Amino acid sequence: MDSLELYRLDNFMDSMELHGLDNFMESLELYRLDNFTDSLELCGLDNFMNSLELYRLDNFMDSLEFCRLDNFMDSLELYRLDNFMDSLELCRLDNFMDSLELCRLDNFMDSLELYRLDNFMDSLELYRLDNFMDNLGLYRLDNFMDSLELYRPDNFMDSLELYGQLGTLWTAWSFIDMTTLWTA
Repeated sequence: MDSLELYRLDNFMDSMELHGLDNFMESLELYRLDNFTDSLELCGLDNFMNSLELYRLDNFMDSLEFCRLDNFMDSLELYRLDNFMDSLELCRLDNFMDSLELCRLDNFMDSLELYRLDNFMDSLELYRLDNFMDNLGLYRLDNFMDSLELYRPDNFMDSLELYGQLGTLWTAWSFIDMTTLWTA
């Protein structure tokens, strides 16, 4: 504790004498409230408002005169509703429909004319029932029977005609033979 004598409470306070409360306040005299207010005199409320005179409400509105409502609307005149609609004239409903004229229902149907029902049926004419039957003419019943002509009953009999003639000759020959034998 003796070695710390310089740090004793009383010595500590004595060494801080220059920094005592009174001296601290005296050293801050220039920063006292009065001096603080005096040093800010140029920035006082009146001077602050005077320095901002150009930014006062009147001046602010004057500096924004070009941006006032009427001027704003005037500067946007080209964008007003009527001008906006005029600039979009090509996109109006009638023009939009005109530009899409090729896609209208009638034109759409005209462009699809080759695919209409009648044309579709015409393009399929070879496949229609009658044409299908015509293409199959060789296979129709009559043609089938024609292709079987050699097997029809009359043709079958025609094919047996030679056998009939042979039978007649044989009958005639037999008759002659019998007559000859009888006469003899």
